[in-house]
Amino acid sequence: MRMWPRNLNSLRITGIVLIMLAATIGAGSVWIWMHSHVAWQNHLQRAFNSGLRLSDILREQASPPSDLGITQLKPNDILIANKGKFGLLTDQSATPYVTVFSLKVSGPKLRTQETLSLAIVSSDLQYPVREIAKTKDGSAAVALGDVTRLLASYCSDPILFARYQDGYWYKIDGSNVWGCDAAPTDRRPHAVLLVLLGLGFLVLRLQDVAANFSAYAARLGAQRRSDINETSPVEGPLELLEIANQVEAYRERERDALEKRAMVLSAVSHDLGTPATRARLRIALIEDEELRQKLERDIDQMTHMIDSILNYTRSELSAERPRRLSLRALISAIVDDYQDLGHPVTLAGEPPVKIKMQHSVFDRNPRSRAFNMDGLHQVIVTARPLALRRAATNLIENALKYGRRAHVTLEANATQAHLTIADQGGRIDPELIAKLTTPFSRGENSKANPGFGLGLTIVDTIAAQHEGAVTFEQGAQGLEVRFTIQR
Repeated sequence: MRMWPRNLNSLRITGIVLIMLAATIGAGSVWIWMHSHVAWQNHLQRAFNSGLRLSDILREQASPPSDLGITQLKPNDILIANKGKFGLLTDQSATPYVTVFSLKVSGPKLRTQETLSLAIVSSDLQYPVREIAKTKDGSAAVALGDVTRLLASYCSDPILFARYQDGYWYKIDGSNVWGCDAAPTDRRPHAVLLVLLGLGFLVLRLQDVAANFSAYAARLGAQRRSDINETSPVEGPLELLEIANQVEAYRERERDALEKRAMVLSAVSHDLGTPATRARLRIALIEDEELRQKLERDIDQMTHMIDSILNYTRSELSAERPRRLSLRALISAIVDDYQDLGHPVTLAGEPPVKIKMQHSVFDRNPRSRAFNMDGLHQVIVTARPLALRRAATNLIENALKYGRRAHVTLEANATQAHLTIADQGGRIDPELIAKLTTPFSRGENSKANPGFGLGLTIVDTIAAQHEGAVTFEQGAQGLEVRFTIQR
């Protein structure tokens, strides 16, 4: 699903938009945080100012402001309050949290000290009164201001009880000042959430862009060389589309070069056919038999070289379409063809499975019977049959040419198929084995046999086209070539 407008699907434009978006989110979050912080500080300052006024109201018996409700306790409630049982006061519901404490404050005269007794009755929490500053020269107004500011710091609706020295107890209802309804909405968590959402969006966008590049790289890595003529749609930013277009243009040029190379070699092979035929006719007129044979070998070598290079080019071009086929059936047919011609080529089959038959009234002697399970172990692969036939034929031809015989083994697992051809050519230098797939590279034992060193190169190319490889090992009697492809 596309999350970004196509006209903005460019890394350059996307970067500018993301930077502007990040700046906007940051500025908005800072504004929300500061606006909420200022509103909260104003709320606390208002509660502190109410405490300053409350001190004068209690001492001077002045009329309270409209936002505070001050009531003197009745004599019976005063006795209960003196005992600290504020939850039992009249018109006071039972509450689980009662905070009682006293403060030493300056009296009306600077040299006198007064005791300010306070009690906070709340149904929600126990207030941390230790947070209130205790100074020797603190006034009652500042002390009550600190208390009311503490009440405003928490979302609750407590009732405050206060008295000076041994005077009367007063009940103060300041829900309009320090209650939950009076507190402003704290939007600082919203600012943090906005920042986190913005960062999450930016990270997801960056991951989306990175995923497009990773997906394209993975598609190129997983694409078989045999799929050179196939293209796949690419989604992502414009820069990725430009890269994909350049890659496809390069692949198109590569295809054109291979096709032109094949056409040139095919034309050369065709054009040399007529002169080679005339040369053979003229050579037949030469009376010197030794000279005639040498010239015929030269012409055969020339035509074989052209055919080998043409086959190598065609193997690189890979115009054949892959299809599902039975690799065992293909290899069996190739081996049968060699056996019909009398060549020492064998195919290792599946060992027969012995099944013990149950006793029957029609069979007096229970016995075990062996069944050949070859037909049940077909190796099904998706590949190019002509290319596989050419690869298997080249491997068998090399084994017969340099190792006198070829023993073919076919194995497979869930993902790969392995074709092993073993010969009886004796030991070979390990350093030379690694060079056998190099074009025009031949072993030391190949000097007596005609060839141009392209057979194994073609096999290696075909293996790479099927996401496989060709490996060499020194066997007990000779060289073992392992041809591996993906199923």
